[in-house]
Amino acid sequence: MKNLYVSSNFFFNTDLETMMNKTKRYGFSGIEVWAQQFDLSRYSRKECRTLSDQYGLKNFVHAKSWDLNFASLNQNIRNTSIEEIKRSIDLADALAISEVTVHPPQMTLVGDRDRSLRLGRNSLAEIVSYGESKNIDVSIELMEKLPHELVTSYEEFTELADGFIDQLKVTIDIAHCDSLEEFEHYFEVFDNISKIHLSNRKGKVLHTPLYEGDYDFSSCFDTILKKNLPIVLEGFDARPGLMQVKKEVSDIKKIMEENNGF
Repeated sequence: MKNLYVSSNFFFNTDLETMMNKTKRYGFSGIEVWAQQFDLSRYSRKECRTLSDQYGLKNFVHAKSWDLNFASLNQNIRNTSIEEIKRSIDLADALAISEVTVHPPQMTLVGDRDRSLRLGRNSLAEIVSYGESKNIDVSIELMEKLPHELVTSYEEFTELADGFIDQLKVTIDIAHCDSLEEFEHYFEVFDNISKIHLSNRKGKVLHTPLYEGDYDFSSCFDTILKKNLPIVLEGFDARPGLMQVKKEVSDIKKIMEENNGF
């Protein structure tokens, strides 16, 4: 399935060999490796790179984001967040991966936007500079519209990235969009979109399975494919048996048939 990738979170309690084997077997082009999962599972960087080459997979890294905020008013949290994202860039470097997805920072105090932007901008500049030193692109993911989020639109992205926009890529998450019209709008205003995160949403519940949500992908998937960008299927499954990813693969093949494939 050309240009279709899968989040490693579908294989949350799985060994690397099984993850890579199933990714290839299910027809994905590669994996977006969640850096936090990599550490929690104590995966071997050498084994991951060897298996990726063996199975012919092209991968991305998703930087750590849980419990982090590089615009935090607490300097220690801010510094730790920067260092953990740098370690995610180091992981990408070790795995010969050229792009890292990074969640933008948040407001510690809702409404304290100006100060949060200033702190976040300074931190992001340091992160981008570190990525450039490793020849690794940083792709900022636009987030869902929650009160504490700093970057949920094109305008908010330009505020955070003021002064170094040309050094950044952007990841668009369909589940973070309030409508498919909003998703389409981003391709009119951004010229640096590097990939798409794919899952459904049901009201305010995000990242639901493809056929369990508000979006009818059977009628719009062709439009998404025509963007000709990497599409990362997102989800989370810590249960044995890999049932969720199996169901998603079955569903996406049905959608592909309805849209004449890739």
